[in-house]
Amino acid sequence: MGCRFVLMLSTVGFTYTDIYPFQGDAVFKKHSTMGEAVGIAEKMRAKHVVLTHFSSRYSYTPQLPHYLFEVGNIGLARDFMVARFNELEHLPKLLPLYKQLYQKELRTLDMKVTRREQRTRTGSVS
Repeated sequence: MGCRFVLMLSTVGFTYTDIYPFQGDAVFKKHSTMGEAVGIAEKMRAKHVVLTHFSSRYSYTPQLPHYLFEVGNIGLARDFMVARFNELEHLPKLLPLYKQLYQKELRTLDMKVTRREQRTRTGSVS
């Protein structure tokens, strides 16, 4: 059996490859990406996982990779959010609401990541 609850800092954003462009930022800043945080929580066999500490320096909300919805035990917490231990099982149910509330920001971020990935493939990243 693993641990009951893990609160993971996931300061640096996610891309569908979870490698570029944010992986280098995470290593440089000694922070973790969402994918790294989820991987650590899986190794710990955590019953409940809450990802938090999304950088407020940037105007975007973090992307929501498909595996957050598939795993079923991962929730997100924003600044000043409060959840009791007996409420942790409900946090993953809020992911669709989070996706709906931040749909404009998520769409903009998806477009930026797609453009960056296209530039990377063509070798035109500055």
